[in-house]
Amino acid sequence: MTLSVDTSGTAPRPDPQSLAAWAGDQRIFISSVMSATMAPLRTAVVRLVDTLGAEPVWFEGFGGRDDDAEVAYLSEVDSSSIYLGLLGRTYGRLDKATRMSATHAEYRRAEERGLAVSVWVSGEDDVVADEKAFIDEVRTFHTTGTFTDTDDLVEGIRRRLTQMAAGTLSPWVKLGDTVFRAVQARRPPRGRAGSRRSGTQYRSAQRAGLRLPGSPPSSTPHQRGPAWEPGRCCGGPAPSSG
Repeated sequence: MTLSVDTSGTAPRPDPQSLAAWAGDQRIFISSVMSATMAPLRTAVVRLVDTLGAEPVWFEGFGGRDDDAEVAYLSEVDSSSIYLGLLGRTYGRLDKATRMSATHAEYRRAEERGLAVSVWVSGEDDVVADEKAFIDEVRTFHTTGTFTDTDDLVEGIRRRLTQMAAGTLSPWVKLGDTVFRAVQARRPPRGRAGSRRSGTQYRSAQRAGLRLPGSPPSSTPHQRGPAWEPGRCCGGPAPSSG
């Protein structure tokens, strides 16, 4: 069986209400070395997360804990949905048990728990050896962002979180052996025999120029298209595997 994928199906930018609704479900763990250099960056990122409507999870906000700032808060990682790492020149103090810094241990835990991961790197030309190895490890599985100052970091994270929201709000849909982006979920229309189909399937198929079996004919150019057939691609050739 050949799987056809609409490679042109990019997720649309969410409207402010949808973005706020998505953000309201997110706990974003902010991980970095605790230093004078990182402190203003962390504060700016927390302000952004608050503005979007998500919950920032960061050491300075825990309060009332008699713990070292370098301790890895793995239980807080476990209860978060997104890991946001800020990496600079220094690696942080090694934990005697793990032989890793708190930031590194938190990143590993986020990977184990399947959190969405977004890591941002600054000053890469002057990093210590352990930090360079950490950055290389992250880049084995993720594309890292870079930043030059606080404003650059905040804007980059804003774009990335918006992209995450768009991907969640417009998931990939598979009908038979055709895959495309969903663009809107709504009450599904009735089929010929009174059955109900997914409204998301109808909107997505229409956007891709397909007509599902049993769907009513449409007079609008946007919705008009060939009847859906197994193996027909929604908007372009199927991408190669890998």
